[in-house]
Amino acid sequence: TVFRGFTEDANEFTMSKICKISNFISDLWREFCVVVGVINGKNRCMNIVVCVKQIPDPASPGALDATTHALKRDGKLILDESDAYGVEMALQLVATAGSGEVYVVSMAPNGETSGMRTALAMGAVKGLLVSDPALAGSDALTTAKILAAAVTKLGGADLIITGTESSDGYT
Repeated sequence: TVFRGFTEDANEFTMSKICKISNFISDLWREFCVVVGVINGKNRCMNIVVCVKQIPDPASPGALDATTHALKRDGKLILDESDAYGVEMALQLVATAGSGEVYVVSMAPNGETSGMRTALAMGAVKGLLVSDPALAGSDALTTAKILAAAVTKLGGADLIITGTESSDGYT
């Protein structure tokens, strides 16, 4: 079930769902760390990459490009709220594991880094932004391939966290 409204009940349900998923992932991560420790005989540094999307600030009035009929993204961008939860989850998993680093990757126009700076301020160690005018209007598959290449450039990851959809276009 996807709730697109912002009613109090939907918000409470969503937060409850996020907490349950968060607890499940934390338990799964602890078990994984135990298995890795047993196999390797020592703790292993785990690297987590979070794919984040920077979106136009919902508090600012949006505008459509007259030519492409797409949402203009030339102003300041912020970190999508659901991706902020992903960054927080990654930080909690690293803390639970005892070692590791959190990286963020994003694709945004005009070299905009405002949203990524938020993720870095939250505690992510490194961020990689892919920005090229040729990528404007990319579909989901192209975006996924680009983000996969960015993760590879970072050296890979033991875990990649992504959101299900962004709040600016539900993609």
